[in-house]
Amino acid sequence: MNYSSSYSYSHTVASTYSQSSSQSSTQSSTQSSQQQTTGISLNATALRSPHILSVAIAGDTRLTGKVMVDGVEVKKLHASQTSFNLVPYLTKGDNKVEIVGEYRPVSSKVAIKLSGPGTQISQQVSGNGKLRQTLIITVR
Repeated sequence: MNYSSSYSYSHTVASTYSQSSSQSSTQSSTQSSQQQTTGISLNATALRSPHILSVAIAGDTRLTGKVMVDGVEVKKLHASQTSFNLVPYLTKGDNKVEIVGEYRPVSSKVAIKLSGPGTQISQQVSGNGKLRQTLIITVR
């Protein structure tokens, strides 16, 4: 089974911003899955401005999936690009944002971005056809 993944991060540091990241991968003879978790911390006042979550695919890639916040589906993924303001779904404390789905062909790339004032996170996934990204957003 062949898979590769690449992640790129860029961020503008604000006084209340921190980021941590962990990655785990598992492989078996029948299925490959990969999950990445990224944590960020935001001041509640930063949420007065939009924080846009974007999921984009290139060319003739097919993507099906969803975005969930704390276990509740807030957006379906099925177009070449899905972008929306994440702020209405965030509350004080820890918010678990899960981006899950499948894409074909498996050699395609899926780009995930979160951008807002003082926050820029970019991730790129490719190589196994499974999309499993988690953002833990702590609002203080």
